[in-house]
Amino acid sequence: MRPGSANNSSSSQGNGETSGDTEWEEMLAKMPAELRGTTITVYDWNPLSDYTGGAQVVENFTKETGINVKWIDGSYDNYSTEISGRIAAKKSPDIIRLGSGAQYRFLSLAQPLSVSGFDFSSSAWDKEVAKLYTVNGKQYAASMQNTLFQDSKVYYYNRSYISQYNLPDPYQLFKEGKWTWSAFADMCKEFNKVSGKIGVAWAYVQDYHSQIGVQHTYWDGNKYVNNMKNSSIIDAWKVVLPFISDGLSTKTFYDEAVFSTGNALFNVNGYHGMRKSDYHFKDMKSVGNLGVVPPPTVEGVKNYIPTSFEARAICKGASNPKAVPYFLYYFFNAANYDENSMFFDKTALDVYKYCRDYDKRNCR
Repeated sequence: MRPGSANNSSSSQGNGETSGDTEWEEMLAKMPAELRGTTITVYDWNPLSDYTGGAQVVENFTKETGINVKWIDGSYDNYSTEISGRIAAKKSPDIIRLGSGAQYRFLSLAQPLSVSGFDFSSSAWDKEVAKLYTVNGKQYAASMQNTLFQDSKVYYYNRSYISQYNLPDPYQLFKEGKWTWSAFADMCKEFNKVSGKIGVAWAYVQDYHSQIGVQHTYWDGNKYVNNMKNSSIIDAWKVVLPFISDGLSTKTFYDEAVFSTGNALFNVNGYHGMRKSDYHFKDMKSVGNLGVVPPPTVEGVKNYIPTSFEARAICKGASNPKAVPYFLYYFFNAANYDENSMFFDKTALDVYKYCRDYDKRNCR
């Protein structure tokens, strides 16, 4: 049974019982006895509390496997430097995160998953992640197929302004198949006209490029390639730059405060803000003002969902690599969480699943 496919998605939450996942039960039965009583160290730039329900799942994992978990909070900006220092000091964590997207520079910190002695070929594991992080025939990272922790790009919006200015609701447009780039652009223009405020605060202005399937640079399997002369890149900039020149968007990126303080209608950002326990847009979530939709479809082109696979790898110098597959399977298994309490409301869950299961995703 694939993770998250059962109706009892919350069955393990808070009670230390298995989720009814046959594959997990088989894994547990075959787990080497010497792993019980050991400790696995996870190094992440997000604290465990940021993963809604994660602390209870970790507790349940220890109850079922006998493997203790030590979670270390690293910094986002200095993540790779910190890990390099730990490797040099022979204090390597066991599990590391490989960044937002296919950041192959992080692979110098990792070792092939084969050191765990585990077979990652079952359908429960995300095949796209496996392909993305397989270099020279060796797989370096893994994630679960139906995880609730996959960082897709989404469009947040301020619900209070929808009624205040009599604007169409983006979520309703999405459900009706009318959530297009033109609809998004028209809303930004109308909102700017009637309110004098900014239409959208970007995370990266290049997100539009990812939505239509072009990248400034890409990995060809051996090296990064400069793609700036691609005519599609130039055409995309011609669409996006007027947002800045016309005062419809921020000139700087990742200026979330513009949106969270009510000075923009939209914010293009990662899915993490949809989680109840995540600190992003906390005040907006508390009063019900936060809305979210997938990226709008761009008329006339093949559309993609820009996605950052939250892939995990085994760190160089890891002291407990054999325990890693068991933790990854359990922690990222959607069946071990109550999905209905994961996100700020049911529309957010709906949007998350749509983005996760969309058949044309690319790694931003």
